[in-house]
Amino acid sequence: MTTMQTPHWYRSLAPANIAVVGASNKTEKRGYQIVESLKIAQQMETFSGRILPIHPALDHILDVPVWPNLAMCPVVPDLAVLCTPANTVPQLIKECGELGIPMVVVLAAGFGESGIQGKVLEARALAQAEASSVRILGPNISGLFLNSGAIDLVGFPNILPGKTAVLSQSGNVALGLVCQSDQQQQFGFSHYFGIGNQLDLDFAELLTWLEQDEKTDSVVAYVEGFKRGSAFVQAARRFTLRKPLVAYKAGKSETSQQAAKSHTGSLAGNYRVSRDLLKQSGVTVVEDVNELLPIARTLAHQQVKVTGRTLIVTDGGGHGAIAADLANDFHLPLAQLADYEKSVLERKFPGLMGSNPIDVAGIADQDPSVFAELMAFLLMCDSVDQVIWVGLFGGYHLRFNQSLRPQELSAVEKITQLISKHKKPVLLQSLYSPRESDVLRMWCNSGLTHFTNIETAVRAARALIDRSLYLTNHQTGVVTNVVAMPRNRTHHSSLMAEQSARQKLIQEGVSIDSGFLIEQKADLEKSDRQFFADGQRWAMKINSPDILHKSDIGAVVLNIDNLAFAEEAFDQIMTNCQQHNANAKLEGVLMLPMSQAGVEYVIGCQRDENFGPMIMFGIGGLFVELFEDVHFRALPIDPLAAQQLIQSIQAKKLLHGFRHLPPMDIEAMVDLLCRVGQFFIHNPQVKSIDLNPVIAHQHGVNAVDVRIEVYEQESNHELSEVS
Repeated sequence: MTTMQTPHWYRSLAPANIAVVGASNKTEKRGYQIVESLKIAQQMETFSGRILPIHPALDHILDVPVWPNLAMCPVVPDLAVLCTPANTVPQLIKECGELGIPMVVVLAAGFGESGIQGKVLEARALAQAEASSVRILGPNISGLFLNSGAIDLVGFPNILPGKTAVLSQSGNVALGLVCQSDQQQQFGFSHYFGIGNQLDLDFAELLTWLEQDEKTDSVVAYVEGFKRGSAFVQAARRFTLRKPLVAYKAGKSETSQQAAKSHTGSLAGNYRVSRDLLKQSGVTVVEDVNELLPIARTLAHQQVKVTGRTLIVTDGGGHGAIAADLANDFHLPLAQLADYEKSVLERKFPGLMGSNPIDVAGIADQDPSVFAELMAFLLMCDSVDQVIWVGLFGGYHLRFNQSLRPQELSAVEKITQLISKHKKPVLLQSLYSPRESDVLRMWCNSGLTHFTNIETAVRAARALIDRSLYLTNHQTGVVTNVVAMPRNRTHHSSLMAEQSARQKLIQEGVSIDSGFLIEQKADLEKSDRQFFADGQRWAMKINSPDILHKSDIGAVVLNIDNLAFAEEAFDQIMTNCQQHNANAKLEGVLMLPMSQAGVEYVIGCQRDENFGPMIMFGIGGLFVELFEDVHFRALPIDPLAAQQLIQSIQAKKLLHGFRHLPPMDIEAMVDLLCRVGQFFIHNPQVKSIDLNPVIAHQHGVNAVDVRIEVYEQESNHELSEVS
């Protein structure tokens, strides 16, 4: 049995000797600041290694001996930080490789994000790194820190120790997290890695290292774009089975995508695709960077049952109403106390009603220790899986009287023990979170989080449920490999005629109508009885690889129920197509039976340059671009993943029928999604598939329009099946 060899660059993440190339005696320079930071770490005995400043014309910096070049260092550095201009980097990487330095940190900008010349320089640096077996972190980053700032190569002040690691493509975002931690005094860090342009080391490889790191129990990430999206998905799937990963994905708008591209040179990519694939990989995606740390800490320290039944406790009606509204917005299942639980509650706590929210306004003002008694009861209730607690707690002694402080402290001690005993989360939002409160400090010292606003607390409750569902659905721990992009293709593509596309799908087990191809109008009369004998209505459309938007040019006619109508429609379709494109190849018309009435959905497949093959599902027909209610998953997918994809749409009510619209035959839609996805994987020469609309009703699903786009190859134009 063979074991996987530890990557050589892991040595650089526990460095005994650190070279600072481009060290300086000017206090405003990074080459000075890093030496100073390491010198302070030596004095505080958090770093016991050697500092090796490199500069050809200096003798000492802060009493630390300076060496003229890397080769003159008395020991081989484990890590080199390059504080020099971009054009010096390729040669310095070569020198590092000759000495056996495993990893360099490149701070400089001026690479791929700066234009063509920067891309050339980037290519030179990467080629030199590959030739020298040197790994690059960066370029265009603020730096990194390791072991809660014991080795601080970025210069962030006031780094609180903790077990959350940060991966960020923005130094300012990372600094914002450090400032948030310093202000609230409840979030601490294990490590921080600037990601920058991801020239070499990227999110995926660093996440793999952090998965194994005992000092890290969660990771937060600020992501602008991926260079190897499919590798990240696989790394994230492995990581999230063990530890929570919370991410903010930039690039919702075109403006932010352009900003991201100019910042790091990384394409932000399709936000919807990235968001959906992150969630599919178990990543918790937040809408506000300020939610990263509180939600990561919550997920690392608390777990909830998959049912997630949530009870809201408040000491003010307004806050309870806000929490209830937000719970509805985020689809939290609200707990309903059983009748016997209500009667016990109302007997134990006169004046309280067993509703949800439970409002203790006025009852706790004189004695906040009542919360401990209330939580002791609620956490024992079988109908309650978690509690969101909003209001004044932690500040009763500040709001009313200092004499209430011992009661609040006592309540914290008892409630934290109850949480540990019952294994049920309590998410505390306090108006006094921004204030200095030893009550709240005691709360967070027990590993719990207090939230500054109600919305973040509710989002954390939703995140707990989503993580529980993810872990339950992936209990085996098996990570499905992401399918790689095919290499034997060109960028040129063409559309298959619809009849050929349908036949190809049917041959490989996809259950759709094949239709009848009518090449000449005379064929209609020969098939008159076959088409119209039983009153069946038909749709007629052009069959051509050169006509894309058939409805727009009058190349589709519906509800044909007799021969005369069919012949007239044939002539009109042909005339319209010839007028639209005189050179179009017209292969007759396709006759398909009209579908039952139902809801229009869309199924699509595409090959993303970053994430590989994926499948899309959502509201279809004319409303695809209007509502944009579509979601993506990486292929392959199984029936469970297909069901989750269907359930991910915002218009969930349509799935079960709405007014005159019938419910979906979900089993049939799941089967169609799985089979189309399997076809797409097995045929790497297919560039994209578009089934729009797919009409869903109680008795099945009907693919009304089918398009398959294929890559053109010099040697073989046929679809090839890969086992």
